[in-house]
Amino acid sequence: MKAPKISLKRTEWLKSINWVGVVAGILMITLPFAGPWWRLTIGTGAVDVAISPFNINMTAFGQPIESTLVRYVCFGVTLTVIIAGLFMLSASLLPERWWSKRLIRFGAMKVLWMIVFFIVMIALMALVVNKFLVGMEPKLSGFSVPYISGSTISTLTMEDVTVTMSITASLTGAFTLAVVVAILGVGTRIYQRRFLPPKIAGKQV
Repeated sequence: MKAPKISLKRTEWLKSINWVGVVAGILMITLPFAGPWWRLTIGTGAVDVAISPFNINMTAFGQPIESTLVRYVCFGVTLTVIIAGLFMLSASLLPERWWSKRLIRFGAMKVLWMIVFFIVMIALMALVVNKFLVGMEPKLSGFSVPYISGSTISTLTMEDVTVTMSITASLTGAFTLAVVVAILGVGTRIYQRRFLPPKIAGKQV
């Protein structure tokens, strides 16, 4: 006689789950391991840069360029996103608990703001190189870096030697995954409102 009650409770629980948040939480946990969001290549392997908020790899003529401080900062960002993903997953599986709203509020917008900051920083970096460094140094007059994505042919003049090189920048599939996670995060907050009392349902979760 107890079996139907257990089955009914399970059915009610499955119906209450915030499935958008479940998917968002799982993808958020895997996001730090998806690879770089943006790549920049100068010449044929002369300089290679692969960047994401979770890791920065730079090589110049086959030699890695590393920074302990950057490594620790990236580790902190990775840990924060993984924790946010676990919070999102827990709150989405038990959306009617009193703490679920707080956990979703903590995690839902993390990746969205991370994407905004990431794009702004890349654009600013290209702006500084193209507008300021090139203007200050005559030898860099033929040098230009693509804004976010694209390719350019740049020239460097050093004494009597002129070097021509290609510079290619592109966003990767991992960045596309981050955009999907950000959209799902926004959707999770919107979906979570159905568990709020009617008086505050219209307020932000």
